[in-house]
Amino acid sequence: MNSNNRFYAWLNLRPGEEKSASLMLLHSFFMGISTVFFETAASAFFLAQFDATALPYVYLAAAAVSISAGLGYTRLKDRLAFTPLMVGTLGMLFVLVCVMRLGLSVFQASWLVFSMMVAYRLISILTDLEFWAVAARLYDVQQSKRLFSLIGSGEVTARILGAFSVPLLVRWLGVANLLWISAAGLLLCALVLGAILRSFPEVRSQSTEGMSHGEKTRQRRKQSIGSIWRSRYFKLVFLLAFCAVLGKYFVDFAFLTQMQTRLHEVENLASFFGLFSGITQVFNLLIRVFISSRLLNRFGVGVGLLVLPAAHILCTIAIALVATAPAAMFWLVITNQGIYKTLKHPLDNPSFKILYQPLPRRERLAAQIVVEVIVTPIAIALAAVLMIVLGGSGPSTSALTYLMLANFAAWTIVASLVFREYGTALVRALEKRSLDRTSFSIEDEKSVTLIRSKLKSEYPEDVIFALDLLQRVDSASLEERWGELLTHPSDDVRRYVLLQIETHRPKSLVVAVGRLLSHESVPVVKAVGLRALAALGDPTNHVAGYLHDPDRAVERGALIGVLQALERPKGAARAQQRLEELAIASEPADRVLACKVLGDTVWHETSSILLSLLEDGDRQVRRAALRAAGKRGGSSTLEKVIHQLEEPRFRADASRALLDAPTEAAPLLAKAIVDLGFSCQARARMARLAGRLSSFDNHAALWQAYESSCELVRQEALLALSARGYSDRDEGTSAVLDRVENEVQKVAWELGALRDLRGESAFQPLSESLLAEVDQSRDQVLLLLSFIYDRQSILTARDNLRSSEKEKRAYAAEILEVTLPQEVKELTLPLTEDLEPGDRLQRLERRFPQETRHWTWLLRDVFAQNDRNIRNWTKACAIYGAATSSPGNGFKDDFARLSKDSNPLIAETSRWALQSAVADGRDRSRDMLTIEKVILLKGVGMFAHTSEDVLADVATILEEVELSPGEPVFHKGEQGDSMYIIIHGRVRIFDGEKTINFLGEREIFGELALLDPEPRSASVEAVEETRLFRLDRSTLFELMEDNVGVVSGIMHVLCSRLRRMTAIATGGN
Repeated sequence: MNSNNRFYAWLNLRPGEEKSASLMLLHSFFMGISTVFFETAASAFFLAQFDATALPYVYLAAAAVSISAGLGYTRLKDRLAFTPLMVGTLGMLFVLVCVMRLGLSVFQASWLVFSMMVAYRLISILTDLEFWAVAARLYDVQQSKRLFSLIGSGEVTARILGAFSVPLLVRWLGVANLLWISAAGLLLCALVLGAILRSFPEVRSQSTEGMSHGEKTRQRRKQSIGSIWRSRYFKLVFLLAFCAVLGKYFVDFAFLTQMQTRLHEVENLASFFGLFSGITQVFNLLIRVFISSRLLNRFGVGVGLLVLPAAHILCTIAIALVATAPAAMFWLVITNQGIYKTLKHPLDNPSFKILYQPLPRRERLAAQIVVEVIVTPIAIALAAVLMIVLGGSGPSTSALTYLMLANFAAWTIVASLVFREYGTALVRALEKRSLDRTSFSIEDEKSVTLIRSKLKSEYPEDVIFALDLLQRVDSASLEERWGELLTHPSDDVRRYVLLQIETHRPKSLVVAVGRLLSHESVPVVKAVGLRALAALGDPTNHVAGYLHDPDRAVERGALIGVLQALERPKGAARAQQRLEELAIASEPADRVLACKVLGDTVWHETSSILLSLLEDGDRQVRRAALRAAGKRGGSSTLEKVIHQLEEPRFRADASRALLDAPTEAAPLLAKAIVDLGFSCQARARMARLAGRLSSFDNHAALWQAYESSCELVRQEALLALSARGYSDRDEGTSAVLDRVENEVQKVAWELGALRDLRGESAFQPLSESLLAEVDQSRDQVLLLLSFIYDRQSILTARDNLRSSEKEKRAYAAEILEVTLPQEVKELTLPLTEDLEPGDRLQRLERRFPQETRHWTWLLRDVFAQNDRNIRNWTKACAIYGAATSSPGNGFKDDFARLSKDSNPLIAETSRWALQSAVADGRDRSRDMLTIEKVILLKGVGMFAHTSEDVLADVATILEEVELSPGEPVFHKGEQGDSMYIIIHGRVRIFDGEKTINFLGEREIFGELALLDPEPRSASVEAVEETRLFRLDRSTLFELMEDNVGVVSGIMHVLCSRLRRMTAIATGGN
């Protein structure tokens, strides 16, 4: 680490923050120059001409002016963009200071001196508002805790320099000319602000950009003071600000009163103010640099909010105790003011500013305006009134002393309440839930009449919706309505009515249904009609006549109707015989039909037929059998379904089947999850299903699965426990924390491994896998913590730590910091803060030191596993890297042992590595390994967020296609059922003679055919020697069901294509 990096680390600065912090520090410095010289001049002139008892009237006037300015500022905020508002604020203050100085050149009337004291309060409020509004836009909540004290230290430095230079400057320039220095400070502030706005566009960005005028108006209304005031959290924030301002003015008034009793000359007063300010600001700076950010990072915002009021309570108690000793009281009053000067800005102020962070950026300025120009002036006015009522005799008046104590106590209590609400506010800021729900009543006669009228609509969806509503409010008339609608011209309406008749079995409609069947020509409607007639008893045995109908839909309806009838009709034996014939037919379509019938019937006599179909060699038949098994249930059937989880091709269908029979599946899954006879992938899927089954309550089985050596099973077991709402705050806290510590120790090992692999290009996949393991371990830590602490807060933080938005990640880390106890934070925060892997490791090594090793020793550790739960993918990457880096590197024994591993990916990669080691080189003519296919798939955008374990299953069923130049992949108009991924080579997409596009490595095409089964819209051919992966529709749909990342990737691809076509159509590039 070079000297610059060490310096930045000492300042708690992270990469990329140096420029912004430097500019804000400079801004703060010039702001301090302006306020310290104006305050010194105004206070000296005031105390030279007025008695201290006039101060309350200054406070009242300042309150009135501030409120008026605040109302005007609020209106300006709604009319001006952020940049002109901030620059205009500084410009207006610059003009005000210049006018004040010119006024002193003409006359030093009492009203002007009085106005200067009022103006100082306004300058202090508005410069503070401008500076922190910029800082709130520039930094997120986590950066705020680290940097707010640092960037504010420029003001302290300016105050120190200004204070110690005041005696000299007063002798050289006079008191009045200090205002010119103040004006120069404001001018330089404006110049630095301009540099910040140019360098960091996010500060000046407008959230309403692109909105219509009406939308902007609604947005401003949302940001209004009233909407913010309705928040309980911000009511407490405003009350906290109110108490703090009262405390400041009580302490300030006591200090100035004591000063006037000891010093009378304006020069002496100015010199003492300068010296006192300089000493307190030195302590202020030391606290900022050495204590503030570290204290806030370690103990959080709560401690930062409580330190100042607690210190004031102690000092004010001491003042009350020595009220009869003027000298002791004088120095205690000075100390009380010193406490405020040294602790307010480095600790209390940054902590208070952080409280704005749960608000969206666009609303933070509105909240700050409320505090600075409404709440603060009101508090100042109240302080002034209280001082006037009490006679302004300073802290020697016991009533005022006890009033101060009461205020400081209230300040402390409110600070505690605000901190409690802070975590909840952060969670709400991330969730942004919409609770806008409405309900309506349809039970009045007018509404029922309106619904009935919709039954005559020409639109089928209106009729069906009306029938649904009538079931709720007018069920008595439904039989009559169904009878009328059996002749409706819409196929959808007739089918819907027949389904209702099959369910409710109104005997009065048997003749009407038979009449419909005699002339119905639509097969799907006729099929449902046969089922309905069978459900009504089929008195003429009409349904059995369709058991061998040439139309499969009609035959299916007849079979289901006969077999599902409550009373066994005469054709039942014939129906069962026909079903058995279909189940053993040579045509897969017949066997699929048998599965569909079995799925809609419950005859126990047919269970053996389904069990045989669950072992069918045809993929479509097996999938149909699994769907039927889910509908029928049964222990023996579901046990066979669970075994289907072993096969990647049927895993999604088997999962759906188990979810369709939750009550029966739950105990079977609990037993299978801990059965080591199943593969890692199958048990992981079982754990995932357990989390989705509402009837699954065997937490012990999931904890046993978590203790597995398979990392994938461990992760899914924790997710399942979380999904089931598991909590163990009473008895299991110690055990859970032990597991948390083990996970964090594993992260330290993973980060140490990353460090050991630095610079080894052959191990790039291994390094990426280790980084993914770190993220997965962090997930597991947070899931574990959610079992023993605030579940909602921790899970919200977990979700948002994965966000690509920096601000959301910062909110998440802050939620954890305010939710977890100190000892747990020290263990886990290195995992949740935004840190580089090296910095994260450095933090963790304080507790879990990691020895630096050569990569060969690291690999041996991975191969041996040493009781660490490492993903199979990570181990396969280590094997692959070892073989590609140096084929004869001494790992032959490891490869030989791992080639017999139960995991297919590890075994395949090890066999190839062993062959490479024996041959002392790679065979480039071989087929691609599964691991190489997965690496290639991860480089394709639509699969970038799909786990390698899932892609390893996909890779085993991908079809490889090799093409020569000019060879077609498919032609326009062909029916498409697959998409393609280019491994290497190039293809041309064309329509006739027109070339639409060229695609190269890791690009995909044909994906539209998977989502929309229309004929191909263009032709594709190879331009050169090309190798492709072919992925069929069923496999992709299975991927999409279980992986939202795949869905997101496909949407991204489609949107990119749409933008490209739009650009071509409009003549763009």
